Amino acid sequence: MNVIATEKAPAAIGPYSQGCEINGLVFTSGQIPIVPETGAAPEGIEAQAGQSCRNVGAVLAALVLVGAAFLARKAQQDEGKLWGLRVCSLECDYRILYAALGAAFVCVLLGLALPAISYYLMWALGILLFAELVYHTTKLM
Repeated sequence: MNVIATEKAPAAIGPYSQGCEINGLVFTSGQIPIVPETGAAPEGIEAQAGQSCRNVGAVLAALVLVGAAFLARKAQQDEGKLWGLRVCSLECDYRILYAALGAAFVCVLLGLALPAISYYLMWALGILLFAELVYHTTKLM
């Protein structure tokens, strides 16, 4: 079992966790509409529902990024292979891969903080990751 925790969602109260992953299944706790930075709930049901969804999104975003970092580390340890399939060349510079993961983390955080620009941030992230994919694919040839 892997415990999932992020500061971008309200802290778990009591013996609970924000989420956990067990055998590939993700379980998240119920999220309350608390804004993590202020500790207060917004006014109105629509604002509270939106904040609850952002809190769940923050937990799931943390899970995705942790999973991607795990896969990158596993590929690095296994000489560019994941489960016997080569995904990175032997000359792969993993600093670039980790930098892209860092950029993804920043884009997710900005998207959660500023929902109005999240669409454009996801496009920028997609272009960045595509460029990295092309870079590593050409190194495999």
